[in-house]
Amino acid sequence: MGKSLYLECYSGISGDMTVAALLDLGADQKVLEDVLESIPVQGFEIKVSRVTKSGIDACDFDVILDAEIDGHDHDMEYLHGQPAKRPIVICIPVNLRPYFDSMTTRNFFAMVSASFLPEQENMTLDEVVRIVKESLRSQINKEHLEEIFSYNVSNQKNILLRSVPIFIKAIAMRLVYISSARASTSTITNLGKIAIDEKYQKYIAHFTAMISRSAGQIMKGAVCSYKDVLSFTFTSALKELSVERYFFRMLAKDGIKVAIETNLE
Repeated sequence: MGKSLYLECYSGISGDMTVAALLDLGADQKVLEDVLESIPVQGFEIKVSRVTKSGIDACDFDVILDAEIDGHDHDMEYLHGQPAKRPIVICIPVNLRPYFDSMTTRNFFAMVSASFLPEQENMTLDEVVRIVKESLRSQINKEHLEEIFSYNVSNQKNILLRSVPIFIKAIAMRLVYISSARASTSTITNLGKIAIDEKYQKYIAHFTAMISRSAGQIMKGAVCSYKDVLSFTFTSALKELSVERYFFRMLAKDGIKVAIETNLE
């Protein structure tokens, strides 16, 4: 009769530490390496070693990203109207319910990317908007969204992938997430127009939403609107506020009334 291992992850689980612990228990490192090599994800290597911390010897498992992927943060440097060699890529979640006639309350969305490559100096806002609009228009249509949706579903039904042990899937998913996140400059999500029962409206001035930064994306944005107030929230790890300042000044310059709230002292 085989032995079973139960993990009670009441507050989450650390993928690298779990893999290290399983390797220490006797999991075959060669099997792990072979499975990871079969996954169509590049730009990383794994390192397994022994470490001693506080007098305790243990296995250490680490995922090391290539310098080209790990150094994507430089794309967030301010261009100051200058051309760039790499595009600015903004991930945008798209609500799939209107396209597939669904009323589900579960998360039902696909990610598309608005891409802009500053090839000329001092491009106007209208030029930038036109390029981004064309980029999104080519992706936000039922045919393209069906392709994304079908690809995601096909991976879930793949017999070979379903047979892979869960701890290896966890590593693979982490690598895919990091790789895709670092391939993008930032993410902006739009919650749309928020509607509230009329009897509660007098108690609410406006809504705000925010999303936390992630690997390779040190600044993100969230949009929502309530009545005639639209809120755009920046979350950023940068001390420098030139991006936010320029954004709101552009809105004010176009005659839009702007009120700024911040948690900075």
